[in-house]
Amino acid sequence: MHYYFFHGKGGVGKTTISSAFAVKLSLNGEKTLIVSTDPASNIGDVFEQNIGGAEKKIEGLNNLYAVEMDSDTEILKYKKKILGDSEDILPQEVVGMIEEEFRSPCTSEIAFFNGFTEFFLKNDYDNIIFDTAPSAHTLRLLELPLEWTVYIDEVKKGAGMTCMGPVVNLGEYYDSYKAALNVLKNPKLTTFVFVMHPQELDLKEIKSSANEIKKLGITNIEIMVNAVFPYILFGNNDFKGLISSQQEILRQVNLLNYKTSKIYLKDGEVKGIASLINFFSDNIEKDRPDEKFSCFNDDLKNIKEENNKLIKNITPTETPFYFFFTGKGGTGKTTSSLLFGKYFASIGKKTLIVSTDSSNHIAEIMGLTGLNEVPEKLDGKYELYAAGISPAQAIDEYKVETVEYFKSHSSNEDSLKVLEEELNSPCTEEVAVFKKFSSYFFEYKDFDVIIFDAAPTGHALRLLYISMEYAKADKKDPKLERFINILKNEKKTIFSLCLYPEFSPIEEAKRAYDDLKLAGVNVSFIVVNYILNDIFSDSIFKNRRKLQESYLLSIQRKFDVPAFLMPQCIGEINSPNALDLLYSAVV
Repeated sequence: MHYYFFHGKGGVGKTTISSAFAVKLSLNGEKTLIVSTDPASNIGDVFEQNIGGAEKKIEGLNNLYAVEMDSDTEILKYKKKILGDSEDILPQEVVGMIEEEFRSPCTSEIAFFNGFTEFFLKNDYDNIIFDTAPSAHTLRLLELPLEWTVYIDEVKKGAGMTCMGPVVNLGEYYDSYKAALNVLKNPKLTTFVFVMHPQELDLKEIKSSANEIKKLGITNIEIMVNAVFPYILFGNNDFKGLISSQQEILRQVNLLNYKTSKIYLKDGEVKGIASLINFFSDNIEKDRPDEKFSCFNDDLKNIKEENNKLIKNITPTETPFYFFFTGKGGTGKTTSSLLFGKYFASIGKKTLIVSTDSSNHIAEIMGLTGLNEVPEKLDGKYELYAAGISPAQAIDEYKVETVEYFKSHSSNEDSLKVLEEELNSPCTEEVAVFKKFSSYFFEYKDFDVIIFDAAPTGHALRLLYISMEYAKADKKDPKLERFINILKNEKKTIFSLCLYPEFSPIEEAKRAYDDLKLAGVNVSFIVVNYILNDIFSDSIFKNRRKLQESYLLSIQRKFDVPAFLMPQCIGEINSPNALDLLYSAVV
């Protein structure tokens, strides 16, 4: 049995590459299971088959199975395992109390984590491949086996109570956590594959994540560099700077001394069994005629004019006003947040950009060492500020506040000991981060506009749902009720989904669009990123541009809201100067 983790920044191709790798192993006669731990899974989109929360055979392949882990499914499994037949014999009021506990936001993390560790106890596959969520969320999932085992060991020395119940009831879970740790640390059993684009921000994130992975005892690390420009483009002067930059990144990747492989830029999207079968065999340089053709969309000439119309229509009149940018990893959420922040600041609105994604890309682009909870000015000319939510800082503050509040109301030392043990539970993070997130709606009223650069779709939606769950659970808190009303008020809050014209990001955005609508939240506009204009006229881009034409029409049909269009840049948005150049092109 061997375990493979495919990991990296959002939008670098983890799902495509892990799916193609799973196909390759299955065609070699190895029984293989691919597992998505991403709340916004795209495995079904790539295979063009419905997958779901139960292990399912992939149609058309003999040895390949897939499963998309889902919080709701895992909660039901966890509930059934904990309650068993006791629902039938317990008094109704006791069952009601238990049901209420299962609706706690912390239960979602516990249940999902338990489902994750169960895969390390399987012995009916040759390989299990994990297609993971973007970096920070995967690191959190991998840290949990260590955190829970340490936590349980400590609780055994104390009052014996955990947020999951008495520690004596956790023997089975404790063993599975230990087993997961042992597998993760064994280089003969686990391979960790970082996927990246040949870009500076991706390289920085991999260096940081690799150090965190090593701290967990994971040492068998490989790197796959995706979307490397083929030699056919080397003669095109438009791409000279970008190709030089890619080659420098590849040189730096080699200096890391991990096993490294390159995957060349494909001339179309990878979707369906046939394209997955050919994914690695097609990874060679091919001679193509240097064919030129005209710009595929005359409307792009008016991109700036149309974008300005959209922005003027959504310019807030009430203050403070809140913007959310969310979407699949790598769709341009951070860039969109910075562009809109720059615009609002330029028209005299005091603007704050808050990152709820711990990947720290705002700081990287703006040349900062990091983001603090307290807003920091980004632009000397305009009133533009940025702040970030640090889970570690949020937890520390939450613990101190909770203990101080308890001490002000009670002097019971035994109860305090139980409380302190529970506060060391790994699920404390979710509560603490939510508390910090909601504080920006009440404590920073001197800003006219607050923009949230949200984590990738599944995690951003989870944060919003947690808000609504807490409001339902604590109906006596008027502050929570006001918070939810602000989220749902289109005069106070605008939601935008970021995507690019390919199948998976469009489908994920549509699911999020529908989910938000069900929750009473309307999306006001979408951002369509990475549109190829006439600069990209080499033959390798021909198929991609034709696909984009059809997908732009699909976007118009699927989303009954206006679109803000952003062209593909020649180069990386990794500095204030690069951001200024894009800003002048689109606004």
